[in-house]
Amino acid sequence: MRYQCLDIRKIREFETKSSIKSVMIDGVLPLTCIFCKFTTCIEFDLDLHLYEDHRMELLGLPIGKGSFDFRIKYAIDEGRKVCEALHVLDGKGRRHSTT
Repeated sequence: MRYQCLDIRKIREFETKSSIKSVMIDGVLPLTCIFCKFTTCIEFDLDLHLYEDHRMELLGLPIGKGSFDFRIKYAIDEGRKVCEALHVLDGKGRRHSTT
């Protein structure tokens, strides 16, 4: 099982254009990029990923005018919401499958 997790990390690493690596920590809810499949538990890494790989997509966010910092914060918050929703759905799915 441990080797499968390492393989998934390598795959995620190659899916991104930048050199930022995905870091997953047991017990910490991950953050996901709203533009691609990049996932990490470190907010700063997602911040860098968004700036390096998705600058043009950040300009297209439906939030009016704002700096890149504001747009990155918005994208991180939206990615956090996605992960939280997936975590809730995953937890409910597990409970139903075991009963």
